Amino acid sequence: MMSSVPWLCALLARAGHDVTWSRGDVVDGDVALVLSSLVDHKSETQWADQMRARGVKVGFMGITASKTAGTLPRPQRLHPERRA
Repeated sequence: MMSSVPWLCALLARAGHDVTWSRGDVVDGDVALVLSSLVDHKSETQWADQMRARGVKVGFMGITASKTAGTLPRPQRLHPERRA
């Protein structure tokens, strides 16, 4: 099975978007997509928080995000001071 990240990067690049790949480095951008996992969800959430602090909109994708939606802690529960 083909990994979803390279496929999505290729689609976005073909549509004219600048695409950057990162394995944890905080980078500049408008939108960040995180391939979710059960094993490292805490690090992924911390990285997403760092990106959001830079004004980047962050979304999670992948089997973990789609199958565990609503069961893992949401950012509002992890950071009650940031309630919308």
